[in-house]
Amino acid sequence: MNLVLLGSPGSGKGTQARLLTATYSLLWISTGDLLRESLKKGTDLGSRAKRYMESGQLVPDDLVIDLIDETIRRRGCRGGILFDGFPRTLKQAAALQKLLDRVGERIDYIIYLDVSNEEVVRRLSLRRSCPKCHRLYNLATEPPSDGVHCDGCGSRLTLRSDDREEVIRSRLDVYQRETFPVMDWYEGKAVIVKVDGERQPSEIQKDIGHTLDERARAGK
Repeated sequence: MNLVLLGSPGSGKGTQARLLTATYSLLWISTGDLLRESLKKGTDLGSRAKRYMESGQLVPDDLVIDLIDETIRRRGCRGGILFDGFPRTLKQAAALQKLLDRVGERIDYIIYLDVSNEEVVRRLSLRRSCPKCHRLYNLATEPPSDGVHCDGCGSRLTLRSDDREEVIRSRLDVYQRETFPVMDWYEGKAVIVKVDGERQPSEIQKDIGHTLDERARAGK
């Protein structure tokens, strides 16, 4: 089973991806994590992607596609994959289909987490990051023990540049313009599951799991 998990920045994709990969033993491929890892390691791709990430713009398709291609070649598709935040554009969707065709795979389900813009702004503006170990916190839902420092390494937490309100709104504009057409592109190619993402993570997980299990039993 291969899944694509879509949703705007701050929609809770990371939380649901973690739960889904554990439940269904899927390989979790997060473009955001892969890009941040490349940035941290100072790779050529990370350096080229840095200015886009810091301004809230989508990283160019060719860079992301090359990264996904390399990851699939290295890790394989056995057991199924969950693509977190990819594909985000029509070009990426077509490229992913070619990559999967090459290994005899396809996307089975598109899971879309529906969250309002104002809720996204609220969530992301409360997010904090450790500049040393890169652990993420949320001051409302997952705060550090003392509210200021990383529980892991003790560094003072910071607000990432892409979590400032003006950047968040720019990211949302880009997301809606570039990613909504992907949903239409997948019509007829995969089962699209739209989920209310403004509930508790456990409720969302239960909803997604119920839908996947029901469709699996029905052979869809």
